[in-house]
Amino acid sequence: MRMQTYGTRTLEEIANMEVAAVTTQYETQKTQYNQRMSVEYINLNNIKTEQSAIVQTKTREANQHRRIKEEAMNATIILRRRMGEVQKSILSTPSCGATASQAKALENELKQIKSEIETNTKI
Repeated sequence: MRMQTYGTRTLEEIANMEVAAVTTQYETQKTQYNQRMSVEYINLNNIKTEQSAIVQTKTREANQHRRIKEEAMNATIILRRRMGEVQKSILSTPSCGATASQAKALENELKQIKSEIETNTKI
């Protein structure tokens, strides 16, 4: 078999050069694509990390709020019991004479308890 030559190159050399050029072009495009995908992957990972941090923060805040609300409810129960005791004491303490200051103190305590209950129910 005889090789045909064009100028100083054979057909095989020309074909090899064309294959090399196409391969180089493919490799270049592949590298560029991989670089773009790497940047996109990094961006997506950053977004995922930020979202995870936000979810953790919001979960922590929700748990804290739930605990605060439970504590306020428990405190309200205790305050209502105390309010009942103070109301009974007010009824049994005369508001004149030697017990007048004690009756006034009980009324002030009752006001304070009502205020605390009101505050706890707003939480």
